[in-house]
Amino acid sequence: MFVTIRRAVFIACLAVILSMTANGLFADSVVPPAIDSVQHSILTNAAAIRGLAPEQAELGRPVHLHGVVTYSDSSFHSVILQDQSAGIYIERVMDASIAQGQILEVEGVTSKGFFAPMVIARSWKVLGKEPLPAPKAVTAAEMQGGQFDSQWLEVRGIVRSVTPHANDIYYLELGMEGTSLRTILSGFSAKEVAPLVDRRVRIRGVCYTKRTMNGQWLANFLGVQGAEQILLEELAPEPGSLPVWPIARLFRFPPVGTDGHRVKIQGTVLLSQPGGMTFIQDSTQAIQIHAQPGFECSPGDEVEALGFSTGGGFYPVLEEAQVRLLGHATTPKPERASITQLLSGKFGAELVQLEARLVDSVRRPEESVLILQADQQLFVARLRNKAVAEFPSLPPVGSLLRLSGVCLLPALSNWEHASPIRPGSFEILLRDVHDFVVLQRPSWWTVRRIATLLALVTGILVAAIIWVVLLRHRVIVQTRLIESKIQREATLEERTRIARELHDTLAQGFAGVAFQLEAVATHLGSAEDEAREHLDLALVMVRHSLAEARRSVMNLRAQTLETGDLASALKETTQLLLGNSGVEFELRTKGTIHRLPGNIENNLLRMAQEAITNALKYSKARRILLQLAYLDDGVRLQVEDFGSGFDAEGTPPDADAHFGLRGMRERAREMNAEFRLDSQLGRGTTITVVVPLEEQFQDKEQTKLSAAL
Repeated sequence: MFVTIRRAVFIACLAVILSMTANGLFADSVVPPAIDSVQHSILTNAAAIRGLAPEQAELGRPVHLHGVVTYSDSSFHSVILQDQSAGIYIERVMDASIAQGQILEVEGVTSKGFFAPMVIARSWKVLGKEPLPAPKAVTAAEMQGGQFDSQWLEVRGIVRSVTPHANDIYYLELGMEGTSLRTILSGFSAKEVAPLVDRRVRIRGVCYTKRTMNGQWLANFLGVQGAEQILLEELAPEPGSLPVWPIARLFRFPPVGTDGHRVKIQGTVLLSQPGGMTFIQDSTQAIQIHAQPGFECSPGDEVEALGFSTGGGFYPVLEEAQVRLLGHATTPKPERASITQLLSGKFGAELVQLEARLVDSVRRPEESVLILQADQQLFVARLRNKAVAEFPSLPPVGSLLRLSGVCLLPALSNWEHASPIRPGSFEILLRDVHDFVVLQRPSWWTVRRIATLLALVTGILVAAIIWVVLLRHRVIVQTRLIESKIQREATLEERTRIARELHDTLAQGFAGVAFQLEAVATHLGSAEDEAREHLDLALVMVRHSLAEARRSVMNLRAQTLETGDLASALKETTQLLLGNSGVEFELRTKGTIHRLPGNIENNLLRMAQEAITNALKYSKARRILLQLAYLDDGVRLQVEDFGSGFDAEGTPPDADAHFGLRGMRERAREMNAEFRLDSQLGRGTTITVVVPLEEQFQDKEQTKLSAAL
């Protein structure tokens, strides 16, 4: 017995596989996970499948259904099968001959589907044909939600429009209890759909669900196959027999336009925009209409509109309107309106005029948006860019504008139990660039320009302050340089005067005495030797005093420093002292050569002269090296001879040399300088003087100005 059951199961599985292969079910599509169907009981009615949770339906449970086809869609290889329990969506029925009303036997597996559980067919068989089951009658309120997905339904309403879509498919909009239901008609001819508009009908079809990508319900639409599924309940009123109602009578007591049928109005076009949104005004009120595609009109046209009125807003709206041109008249003049009146909703859909200040503007590809303010209220004005083609630029921000346009009020949303209801906001729809006039240009002194000017002035003030500080510093440096120059020139002038006086008095006197002593020596003849000895001694002393006087005059005049810097003065003076002695001399300088205070230059020059003189007299040097370095904080003078040298700790070789060294130390103390003497027997003598300079002589700017002076 057990072996027989196993054979039966094996044969059943093999038959299913062969059936799937024969019907081409291994096409490119989503296949649920393979499972062992014997582990679950076979589902035999649509209600049981719809009752599965998505996780259970995704397991691919086996299905064996028997029912009638209520809708067949060969383009998606799908059918809707209705049994005694419910309707179910079946996918992968690869047979285009299956039609509505056929009895179908289907075997397959479950899937969670895109919205509700469905069946993926593995095999099917057409058993015959029978009348469609009685549909479930539903209202518009009952259809809110996705509970009727794939069910065979009947709805009632008034046909608002029929629009061709593709081949024999039409879109039918059915007005139902204040809402609209889209119905997709397939298998209809133009002759069959033409007389349906504005007729009250009963429509039978299958409910399909519009959903999001996350599987959430958005809306329902009805799939209808065959003209026999539309049952006419009453004839549509003849358009010619309909009365022309004043716009102000719509949705007022006693009600007009609330029975679901079309109403007829006449008026003058205020504004017409692409997309079918048009505003019409008669002698009583204005209305917004949504004209059917293809209709074009301009402001001032007299038109007749036939459509379905919709209330519930701040002004009536005529939808699915058929518009007929009657002629052309003068466009109504705009009504002067205040912000308070516009916010109350009094001028909804009418042509109004007001003044406002432009706060900002945005230009988009399809329209230009002006943000305006009047009486502390912000609002928006819109202008289609097609209307501004000849007006490349919008008014500048801050301009005072006079606007003329249609007042567009928002849709009614939340409200409290109060009367009347006020919109609280509005927009102005402009027709063209002539609907706004610039009354006043904005002041040149905008916030941005004021801020820019303040930043510029601040920058100038900061620059001026910095310039004044720098100029003051330069003036101080220049003043010190001028004072230094005046002091140096005064010193030089005084030294020159003293030298001149010494030359004219003391030096000339010594010269005269020497001349007289020489004359006396000449006339003594054979005088005693002792008298001649004293006379010669006096002559030597006078000559020595004359040399010292001339040397003092030279020291006072320092002509080389008057015409050049210290380096050139050292070079010239040393060359004069060496003469034709044959001693090799080298002068090395370091740093940027610049003028120093007069007393420092003169003392350094005399100290160098003394050192060179001592080297010539006592050291018997054959080479003298003189180095002058301009440092950041002072100046260094070094005189090095390569002569015999002496014991620096003992007494110099000559009293005169000792006197000269003492004079150099005195000059160094006078300059607050460092004085060093380095000497060894047989290794020459090196004299180094380092003079610190005051702060004002370290500044680079002082150096440039000093060089210029």
